Amino acid sequence: MVRKKNEKGIVKGLSMLNPLIFVLFFWGCSDNFEQTLIQSKEKTIIFYVVADNSLINYSDTLFCNIQDYCTGNTLQNSNIIVFLDNCVETSLYQTTNTGLQKVTEYDKINSVSPQNMQNILHYIYEKYPAQETGLILWSHGTGWLPTGNKTRSFGDDNGEAIDIDDLSTSICKKLDYIIFDACYMGCVEVITELSDKADYFITSPDIVPPEGVIDTLSINILVGKDPLEDRLKSVCEHYTKEKYDKENPPIALVKSSELDNLIQLCSKMSIIDFNEEVYCYRYRTNDIFYDLGSFLNSIDNNQSLDIIDNFIVFHTDCKPGIVCLSIFLPNENNRHYHEYYSIAKWNIMTNWLCKFGYNESFF
Repeated sequence: MVRKKNEKGIVKGLSMLNPLIFVLFFWGCSDNFEQTLIQSKEKTIIFYVVADNSLINYSDTLFCNIQDYCTGNTLQNSNIIVFLDNCVETSLYQTTNTGLQKVTEYDKINSVSPQNMQNILHYIYEKYPAQETGLILWSHGTGWLPTGNKTRSFGDDNGEAIDIDDLSTSICKKLDYIIFDACYMGCVEVITELSDKADYFITSPDIVPPEGVIDTLSINILVGKDPLEDRLKSVCEHYTKEKYDKENPPIALVKSSELDNLIQLCSKMSIIDFNEEVYCYRYRTNDIFYDLGSFLNSIDNNQSLDIIDNFIVFHTDCKPGIVCLSIFLPNENNRHYHEYYSIAKWNIMTNWLCKFGYNESFF
């Protein structure tokens, strides 16, 4: 009898504890509880470095520079996060008081797979929330061109690449800015595909030197207190006037909220008489990346001036009329790209190919 009484007492005690255990279990597993342990900061800067390619040595230099910067500066209000995929490792690093600390190491993965990229970025967004978040996409690039046939669109992970529409899907949150530290990404077509993914874009329509756009001085500007647009302009100015002063490389700062005005302008254009004198950024042996400002000037479109000035809020002062953002102008020499271009969002929204006398019956 005593044994039964004790058993009843134990059972009764457990039954009284059960609600508390239930609450503690679900409290400990809830996302809300975890979020209280994650401190939101003023700024998060994400470096997404795809360097399992010919840029590996330059990625090592970039990483060492970021490491030195984080070691020498107190970044209480900012996160600097580096996803690094090279021939040696695939890892995620975060800012600490003593530099960058590895927080996650991945098995060998394709870092430009849409699903992998989305998972990695989503994890970073959740773990490092901030009032302002910027993404730096660092690798090779070929703008809106399709993957395959030795083109890359964005990224080169041991020969693998990601198309721009897949890149848009992978960036699963609207950011404050995206910086393309990669060649040829400064296209109207790229901005159109990603326009709902960031308020601002820094991007080049031409070759970017292998040392890249962003360095420690750029980071110092980005974590500063000035208004965002002013900081991004300063990053561009540093790139053109200090880092590569003698080369004067083209770069543009684009405000995505002004894109619709450009789309409306170009949608209303009738058949365009293509002017071969439009300035072109050379891509191998192909004429693909024509300067948007040079093109609009060639067709004497005066109403485009304000639209361009509002859309491209900074650009390198290269040559008169050049705005350092490219656009595809279809012709017989680049006809093998027309079929792929027909599915580009820019073409769909402006009916671009038809304005040059090409349509689906040509494919």
